[in-house]
Amino acid sequence: YQRRVHGVTSWLQDEEQFSHRVQEIDDILRVIDSHSEALCEVDRACRATEGMLLHYEHYFNTVAGRHRSKAGAVQDYVNDLLIEEQKRHLNVFRNYYSYLSDLLTRKQIRMEEIDRFEPQLDHQISIAERTLDPSVSMYQTLKRELGQERKQVQQKIEALKENAAKSTLDFKPSEAGLRSNGVEFLSPVIECQEQSLDKRASELKVRKQLVEQDYREVDLVAAGLQRMVENSKQARAERRATIISRTMANISPTTTYRRLDSN
Repeated sequence: YQRRVHGVTSWLQDEEQFSHRVQEIDDILRVIDSHSEALCEVDRACRATEGMLLHYEHYFNTVAGRHRSKAGAVQDYVNDLLIEEQKRHLNVFRNYYSYLSDLLTRKQIRMEEIDRFEPQLDHQISIAERTLDPSVSMYQTLKRELGQERKQVQQKIEALKENAAKSTLDFKPSEAGLRSNGVEFLSPVIECQEQSLDKRASELKVRKQLVEQDYREVDLVAAGLQRMVENSKQARAERRATIISRTMANISPTTTYRRLDSN
């Protein structure tokens, strides 16, 4: 009997434990079901979010494409404006540098004229002092004025060179921009240099004509002096002064010195 009671008791205990296990399994299954439903909800929410993200991605790509297109058009417009501004800078620089170059050439020519005239003026002062010419004070005043003018011209030349160098340096960015965009042009510096050389060549041609004319005058005077020397020798040999008087009445052994006009 005790064995049977013990067996029944064991069976009841086993049944109770089994019931507890079944209850635990049911609880676990209910938790799994709730978690499955929650996961399904999360999955549906993820799919909806993914769809929204795809929709917004397409929208943002479209908007970004439009903005890129507009930005490209704006950049092209800005580049066109920049090129036009650089072209205007080129024209302004060309006109300004041409003016500077022309004025610089004139001042340099004037400086050369002063340098050539000073020795002639010194010689004229020397002649006036030896001959007691009252115009010697006028020549001396002219020399002082010429020295002051030379200083002024030299200062002007230096200022013009400085302005030309500065304007050339300021134009370099525009020059580089134009050439990088395929705009072909001859540098205004080269243009003005060629124009300056043409002016100097023309001035040199005129100067050469004046020098040749001076040479011809000197040759005429030299020929007259030579005839006077020969007549003087002849007068000495024949002891006739009338030969010298007649020669001096026809030929004057003097040279004319031209006064240079100031610019």
